[in-house]
Amino acid sequence: MSKPRHSSDIPTKTAATEIRYQDVGWRCLRAYADEVGISPTQVCPIDLVAWIIQSQPNWKPATWRQYKAAVIFILETFYPCHTEAINLLASTPQSNCRRVGRSTSDKKIKAMPADDLFTILLHLRTSRSQYRLPLSHFLMASTLTGVRPAEWRLAQLLQVKGRPLLLVVNAKHTNGRGLRRVRRLWLDHLPAEYVDIIRGWLSDIRDVRGMRSYKKFTANLSEVLRRTNLTLWPTSERHYTLYSCRHQAAANFKTSYSPAEVAALLGHATDTTAVTHYARRSAGSRTLIASREVALPAPAEEAVALVRPGKVFRPTTNSVGQPDVECGGPTFSP
Repeated sequence: MSKPRHSSDIPTKTAATEIRYQDVGWRCLRAYADEVGISPTQVCPIDLVAWIIQSQPNWKPATWRQYKAAVIFILETFYPCHTEAINLLASTPQSNCRRVGRSTSDKKIKAMPADDLFTILLHLRTSRSQYRLPLSHFLMASTLTGVRPAEWRLAQLLQVKGRPLLLVVNAKHTNGRGLRRVRRLWLDHLPAEYVDIIRGWLSDIRDVRGMRSYKKFTANLSEVLRRTNLTLWPTSERHYTLYSCRHQAAANFKTSYSPAEVAALLGHATDTTAVTHYARRSAGSRTLIASREVALPAPAEEAVALVRPGKVFRPTTNSVGQPDVECGGPTFSP
């Protein structure tokens, strides 16, 4: 029988883990505050825990475990007197979590790594589908630019003072959701052959600009990509979609740009949307396929200036660097 482990023998959280827990925990707290319409400073720990437990069916087990650990970390650090809330969350099992794979979104891969993109492009060369070339153009153009599938219909490639410029009408620009109606992506940092690929894709859809025709056209592209997934990875439960390219582009942008610049490239009004909803920076690359050349567009400077900072609440600290908290809860810096 092994000896019982003393508390000093139990591994503690690394600094990186604590930073991640704090970030995720505050995001959960802010999400709850937004949902009930109160300030984060007004959140009652027991109500937050009740909301987390009630939301469990919406999350997969892995997501639940991360949120649970992060919220417990926040409560233990900044609300240490609220033991009832802490114990309630700590004792809640994951039995009510959403079953993995039940949702269609679970089967969509939120990235398209260069190796797999290259594999898909090679396969399409042998395809007999009339959509093989347009699909190849779409995959590369969208991975380069992050343009949504629906946004290509009205996109234009211009030359401005000798510089290639892609104009994109934002698909989500109502009710303050998007940055502005049209976003501009400078393409002069891309190799010339990549600009030609974007030009080729726009040429592919020149005659299908009507909304109904365009939807049917992209639906056919999706079907060819679906069959390609099944051929290349027949046993995989997850698959690439047309939207996977935008996720990969977001990850690529994060490798070289600030959050505000990434938001401007993607058409987001705030600098936190890409962080919360898109592929991680670790999945990104500054090149496309095997090229060593920089393959990233550049955002318009005036658009970057318009990006709003997301709501970020952090506890203030006292003179010795410790959180300034009482049993009632933490104070927040503006």
